[in-house]
Amino acid sequence: FAAPVSVAPRVVISGTDGVAEIINDQRVVVRYVDGNRTESLPLAGDGGDPHLEPMRRWARVVRDAVRTGEITGDTPTFEDGRVVARLLDAVRNAAA
Repeated sequence: FAAPVSVAPRVVISGTDGVAEIINDQRVVVRYVDGNRTESLPLAGDGGDPHLEPMRRWARVVRDAVRTGEITGDTPTFEDGRVVARLLDAVRNAAA
């Protein structure tokens, strides 16, 4: 969509029991069908770069794989990336 002013990015996830809204990667609001609502502030830990901690965790996974030569079952691989790329290509081609 287009807006005449800057607005915070948001993701809205709708389900059968309610709606979750993630606003500016900082706040989560969950609205339930019974009228109740919960709100969480903030998502980013210390207000710093929200990518820092996930990248640190990923760096530890890569470090451990290099040290041991083993990849844990839940670690994404280049093969996983290739499969996802093919899937996205198929979706784009189907939409064209």
